[in-house]
This record gives sequence, C-alpha cells and structure tokens, in this order.
Amino acid sequence: MMDAMTGRNDPCPCGSGRKYKHCCLRADEARARAARAAGGSWAGTAPGGGAHSGGREFTTEDAQAMMLRQTGFSTPEEMQAAMDEYGAFCESLPDDADIPTFMEYLGRRSPASDLTRQIRSEVEGREFGSFQELQEHLGERMASINDGPKEDFEGLSPARMHEILHARETKRVPLLRFNAALAAADAESSPLVETIRWVLRYHADHGGAIRLTDRDNYPRALCRAYMARFIPSYREGMPVSNEESLTLLVRGHDIIFQNDWTEESRNRSELTTEGVQMLSTKGAVTIFQRAVEFLLLREDWTDSLPDSYEGALTHLALIQNAAIFSLYLLSRHPTGTIGELFNRFTRAFPDFIKPAQGDRRTIDWLGDFFATFFVNDFCVPLGLVTVISADRYRTTDLFTNALSFEV
Repeated sequence: MMDAMTGRNDPCPCGSGRKYKHCCLRADEARARAARAAGGSWAGTAPGGGAHSGGREFTTEDAQAMMLRQTGFSTPEEMQAAMDEYGAFCESLPDDADIPTFMEYLGRRSPASDLTRQIRSEVEGREFGSFQELQEHLGERMASINDGPKEDFEGLSPARMHEILHARETKRVPLLRFNAALAAADAESSPLVETIRWVLRYHADHGGAIRLTDRDNYPRALCRAYMARFIPSYREGMPVSNEESLTLLVRGHDIIFQNDWTEESRNRSELTTEGVQMLSTKGAVTIFQRAVEFLLLREDWTDSLPDSYEGALTHLALIQNAAIFSLYLLSRHPTGTIGELFNRFTRAFPDFIKPAQGDRRTIDWLGDFFATFFVNDFCVPLGLVTVISADRYRTTDLFTNALSFEV
C-alpha cells in the first residue's frame, strides 16, 4: 500500500526496484480514491478553506449534513419542522391525488422526478395484458429516453454520456475519433509531441542510451539542452532545473516510458525499436494519439494537488472523467470565453457546482480548476487550444484536422 512518505520518483515500496510512479502508484491511487468515495462526500471547500478527510466511516451526522446541504436548511430542527409540515400536507391530499416528493414540496423539482411523472402520465389509463407487458413497455420507454439526444448534453444521449464518464474504467475512448490521415506537420505542432520526439532524438544522438539520476529522472545535461531548446528566456550559464520542475518534460517522460519507447533499468534509459520508429515522419501522428489517450485515461489530473485538497479529489476528478465531453463542446464552440465553456460544462453536470450553494466565490474557484485542468494542462500542451487572452480561447488547426466526433 502507498506510504504517505513515498514520493513519485522514489523506489517503489514493493521492492521491484522500479520508480514508484512507474510501478504501484496508480494502483495505490485507485485504492485511495475508492476509500475516499466510500468515506463520505465533499461538502465544498471554499478558497483557502479546509476539506473533509477521506477514508473514514460515513456517519449519521454526515448523512444529516448532506441532507441539510441538499434541502438548503440551516439546522436539523428547521429541516425536521419542514418534513413534519410535508407529512401533514400529504395526509390532507385526496386519496387519488399525486403525492409530491419532499423536494417538489419545497419547490425544487428534479429531472428524475419529472421523468417519473412523465412516464406515469403516459401509462395512466392504459391497459396491459400482464405485468410483464408493462415491464417491457417501461423498458422500451426508458431505452428510448437513454438513447435520445438531450439539450443539456448538446445533442448527446444519456447512454453516450455514461460511456464518456466511464472511459477511464473501460480504457477506451468513446465519441472521439482520430484522423488516420493527419499530416505529420500538424501532429508536430503539438508542444507535447515536439518534446517527446526531442527526448527520443536526444537518446539517438547519444548512442541510443543515456544515464538517469538516482531518482530515475533525466540527467541535468538533458535538462540543460531541453531548456536551451524550448525555454526562450534561458541563457548559457543560468541555473539548470531538474526534470521534476519541467512539467512538460515530466509528462513526456511518463508517456515515453508507458509506451515502451525506452527501456529503463539500473539508472539507464535505452531507446527501443518502437522508440526509433517514433522518430519517423509518421511517428509524430502515433505519438499525438498515444499522448491524448494517456492524458485522458491513465494520468491522474488531481495528482499534483496538495494533501489539503484530499476531500475534494473525487469531486474534482469529474473534470478529467468528462474531458471527452469538454472536447466535444470545443468542437461545437471553437472560440469563446473559458467562462462560457465552463457554464456549458456545468449545464451538463449541475452537481459539480452544487456544493457551492450559489456562492459566487466558490463557483469561480471551481471554474478556475476547470480552466487549469482541462484548458491549460490538457488542451494547451497538446496543441489543441490557443489561449488568446486571460479568458478567451480558440481551437487550433490541429484540433480541427486531428479530431472528429461520432455523435
């Protein structure tokens, strides 16, 4: 199991001799996420505020606090008084009257209750030959609803959205299609693809193999050459950063290793046959597709957050889980403000901002996470989006030429 003191680049505690992030880290993170999900829900962490701790028993107090948030009452006494009034109201209704849910009684109807009422009104007065016939009718009706497009999903069906949200579990990318005829020059316009090909070329130029540091990072000599190539402000003689402070290089290293383009052992990184193939003209197109799939399905976008955000990780993970939908939004709205893009995202996933309870500061805080995770840390490094100003974006030619969506 994961040790709180084990760093990503430390030797794995399992004793394999491999770097922790290349061995047991992802399995440990998956167990930790499951424990957090079982331990309770996040009640909303305002900027600078604390967060609930994960991995504990979900108590009666937790359930009560959740109900207070959902119903909008300040105290249990207020909520109990409203429930008593609701009970008395229901008892006063005629026997044949529809009984509203508690949230409907409070004037807060939900899509689920609306759907239930819609289906009930459709079958009311109809005669069915058997209970099985009724079940078959309801099954067909629910299937047609799940397969039908929804306005809040910008024309996608609930069934397709379910596939998108579970892509990281199934390890397949629904809806999104890669253009097999993409030009290599387009793929090479991606900063991440350019970084990966540069690292592979660096290996090739140094006899096909380089020494790694004791923490299995790339050596300072490589980092110095990388900074001279990609960081305009770098000048000869300036202090050289290590790999861990060069974000794009770290991600490129992970993608290279996970795709077996290099083989690492005993502080040595050696170019593989597959890695050599990635240096060919068409290799850039393969690297681009593999990089997109890696960032969508395998990398954990919340991994860099400090421990103080632990209670919010499961909540914030929705940004990554729904990233394919956000790419679809970009295809439909290729230019605009990031704020508008976030509003479209929350229209499809209103529960994402529900913990904010209408507080503008907390909603903006969640919007900043969306902008950071999806736009700045995913789309920009891949070369899919250009940020024109602080809040404006536009998709790139690479986005248009590389991606399509099977609606």
